[in-house]
Amino acid sequence: MTLGKMIREKRIERGLTQQQLADKVYVTRQTISKWELEKSQPDQISLYLIENALQFKWHHITEEGERSERTMSRIRKNIASTVFGLFFFGILFLPIRIIGVIIRKNWRNPLLQYIGISVAIGIYSMYMHSLTVKAFYVVLICLIVLYLSISIYFSSNEMNAK
Repeated sequence: MTLGKMIREKRIERGLTQQQLADKVYVTRQTISKWELEKSQPDQISLYLIENALQFKWHHITEEGERSERTMSRIRKNIASTVFGLFFFGILFLPIRIIGVIIRKNWRNPLLQYIGISVAIGIYSMYMHSLTVKAFYVVLICLIVLYLSISIYFSSNEMNAK
């Protein structure tokens, strides 16, 4: 229910005319009419006086304020978690990448390569699973296809080189 309809309904319930309500709220009868027809809205002071005169609470305005506060709080949390995630992404995955490069330079056994890459994919998949389930399955399928195609490519190159 809109504020105008609520004012009209409560005024009629109390048996007040627009003029009588206007006298209690210190406005003109035309102002009450405009509020009831929703051509304008009462200010906070007038709304408080209307609530007291008609003995009702209009929660719409306070609910909008609470919603905007909840939205701002949610936005702040999202920004904080994004910054936090990016920071730890750099801290956690950059050293892993450096270690991977060092190990790869000295790594010649294909069996160890396949096991190492499989373990890395498994760890990365568990990380992705913590994000969203749909994104996890999409990335997992892409990683498996990429892994198999790279493995086949390098295996065929090794056989051709021998």
